[in-house]
Amino acid sequence: MGIKGFLPLFKQVQEEVHIREYGGVKVAIDGNVWLHKGAFSCAYDLATNRPTRRYVEYFIRQVDMLLYHKVIPIIVFDGKPLPIKSHTNDQRSKDRINAREAGYELKRQGNTRAATEQFQKAISITPEMIAQVSKALAIRKVQTIVAPYEADSQLAYLIKHNIVEAIITEDSDLLVFGCKTVLFKMDRSGTAMRLRQKDLPLTTEINISGWDIDKIRRMCILSGCDYLESLPGIGIKRAHNYLVNFKTYEAVLARLRIEGKMKDTKNYEELFEKAEKAFLYQHVYDPITKEFVTLNPLPDNIPIETLDFLGIPPQKTSYSKETKDCQTTLQKHALSDEIHSQSTPELLRTNSLASLSDEVFSQESLLPGTPPDISSQTSTNITPKENIKSLFISIKNKQEKETTTTLSEADTFERKRNLSIHEKNSFSKQFATKKNKLTTHKPNQLTAVDLCNLFTFASQKRQANTKGKQKILSNNVSDSISTKSTPTSTQRSFFDFTQKSNSR
Repeated sequence: MGIKGFLPLFKQVQEEVHIREYGGVKVAIDGNVWLHKGAFSCAYDLATNRPTRRYVEYFIRQVDMLLYHKVIPIIVFDGKPLPIKSHTNDQRSKDRINAREAGYELKRQGNTRAATEQFQKAISITPEMIAQVSKALAIRKVQTIVAPYEADSQLAYLIKHNIVEAIITEDSDLLVFGCKTVLFKMDRSGTAMRLRQKDLPLTTEINISGWDIDKIRRMCILSGCDYLESLPGIGIKRAHNYLVNFKTYEAVLARLRIEGKMKDTKNYEELFEKAEKAFLYQHVYDPITKEFVTLNPLPDNIPIETLDFLGIPPQKTSYSKETKDCQTTLQKHALSDEIHSQSTPELLRTNSLASLSDEVFSQESLLPGTPPDISSQTSTNITPKENIKSLFISIKNKQEKETTTTLSEADTFERKRNLSIHEKNSFSKQFATKKNKLTTHKPNQLTAVDLCNLFTFASQKRQANTKGKQKILSNNVSDSISTKSTPTSTQRSFFDFTQKSNSR
C-alpha cells in the first residue's frame, strides 16, 4: 500500500500534532485503514467464523475520540476495484489465500499463536463488516461515503475542494494524489504525525527544491506504485536521481529504454501514462452537487471513453442479477442486529469488498457513492429513488420495532418488580401465620424444626430495636406453652435462654 520508501524521506518535515487542533472542522478518514486495524485484533475469530464485534468496537472508539475533541468526521470506504490495479489486487488476493491456508494448517497442529499471525496477513474486509460499522456510525449521525472506486482519490477530492481540512490514513499515496495535509500513525489518544504537501521540498534527504507535485508524482511512479510495478533496480532514490539528471520523465523513459531496463516490459511508456492518469482522473463522488465527477477536470484532448482502465463511469453502470442478489444480502446484514459470520455467502466471502448499494449513511441523507456493480472492493452505489425510499422505510420500521421491543421489555420488568413486591408481602404474611401457629402449639407437639424456627425468630427480633415488643411476645409464648402443659427440660432451657437474651 502506498509508495515504498516515500515517508522515510520526509521524516524530518513531519510534525507531531493532536487531533484537538482540528476541533470544529471536518476531517476525512480512510475507513478501510481503521477497519483493517480493528480486524487485526480479531483475525483469528474472523478466519474461523467466530462471531465478533471487536473491529466495530475499535472503529467506533476511534470515532468517539474524534467526536470528543469536537472534530467532524467523514468516513470514506473503498469502492469497486480499479481495473488498472487488477494485477496488484490479484497478487494480494493470492498472498491472503496462502496466508489463510498456512494459518489453518498451523491451527490443526495446535500452534494458535503462529496461526493467528498468518490469519492477520489474510485479513480481508468484507461487505458484512462495512455494513456493521455503517450501522454503528449511523447511530452517531456520522457522515459516510463509499467511493465509486478507490477511497484515495475520493479523499483527495474532498480536501482539494476544501470540504475537509485534513486526511487521516496510513497510505502515502494521498500526498501523491495532491492532498495538502495528511495525518499518519494516529493513536488512541489522538496524537498523529502530520505531513503537509508544502513542506515536502524542505527535506534534506533528497533535493526536490523547486519541484511541483507533478514532478514528485512522476518520481513515485518510476519507483513503483499500486498502478505500475517498478523497473528492476529502480527505487525512489534512483528515480529521483534520473529526474535530476534528465529533467523530464520522457527523457528518463528514453534513457531507461536505452539501458535495457524495459526489456521485460515492452509497453512501459504506455503503462506509465496510464498510471499517471490514474492519479489524476479517477471517478469520484461530489457530496455537494451529489454527482459523479473526475478527480481533476478532463482536458479536451482526453475523451472519457479512453479511460476504461479507470472503470466504467458510474452513470453508465447497469444492474446485473448477481448485483441485485448481493444487494439483497447486504441489506439483510445492514438491518440486522447480529453478525452472521458463519452464514456469509460464498459470493461475499470470496470478494474482499462488494457493492453496498443502498447502505451508505450520512448526517442528513443517504449519500450514493458508487455504481451498483459487484466487485472485490466495497461500496455503495447510486440507486433509484424508490430503492432509497424503500431503505428508509425499512430502517424506520426496524427502529419502530426496536422501540416497541424496548417498551415491552420495560413492561415486563415492571411486572416482575411488582410480582417481586407481591411475593415479599405474601412471604411476610405466611411467616406471621406460621409464627402464630407455632406459638399456639402444645409444648409436647413442638418438634426440633419448630424449636429451630422459634430460635431463629427470637434471634431476628433480638436484633431489632423493639425490646418492649420482644418481651411481650416472649412472655406470650411462655404463657401459652405453660398453660397447655408442663414443658420439658429442653423446652425450659430454650425459653430461659430467650428471656435472658431479651433482658440483655
